[in-house]
Amino acid sequence: AAVIQFQEAARHGKPIRNLFLHLGYSRLQLGQNKAAQEDFQRELTHHPDSYGALANLSSLHFMNRSMDSAIYYGSRAIEVRPFMPSAYISVGQAYYLRGDLARSESVFTAGSMKCGEAFLYGNYLLGGICLERGDAKRAESLYRSILVPGERSGEASYEAEFLMSEEKRTGIDPPMLRAKAFYGLGHVLAGRKQIDSSVAY
Repeated sequence: AAVIQFQEAARHGKPIRNLFLHLGYSRLQLGQNKAAQEDFQRELTHHPDSYGALANLSSLHFMNRSMDSAIYYGSRAIEVRPFMPSAYISVGQAYYLRGDLARSESVFTAGSMKCGEAFLYGNYLLGGICLERGDAKRAESLYRSILVPGERSGEASYEAEFLMSEEKRTGIDPPMLRAKAFYGLGHVLAGRKQIDSSVAY
């Protein structure tokens, strides 16, 4: 029903801001990813600074393994609105899959600083990179930040947007994220030979 209403709005005059963003988001919810991608592109034709369309395009390109496009659209979204967790996640993962650990770590670190508590999944990914390159202390800190979230960042927070749901965007729900953080922390402690250590949260 929402798709039909947004399509009707598009037929009546000049498209208003976010019209195609909302239409694309509605199509994402129906699993119509290709049509959604076209809608996000149409939003950018009318409103090139639509960070929601840019972030969604980055996520879609990442899911389709188009790493260059994921980086391009995600980087543009970050330039327009530096508080978009999904954009940092898509760009950081794309760099990681291209084998550029340094850039991936840099993107995730920037996302963590800008997005604060909204970046828990990004912190999990960053923890994995730190562990991979031997920085167990930082990895532990990142995993613990997921298990015991701190205060929100002092930066202005990102606004709720019509983005893919967190679970769809990251492939993970909050309880699973906590389980993965415990798993990562287990690797940190096992690496220190603290096999019998337990952490209470």
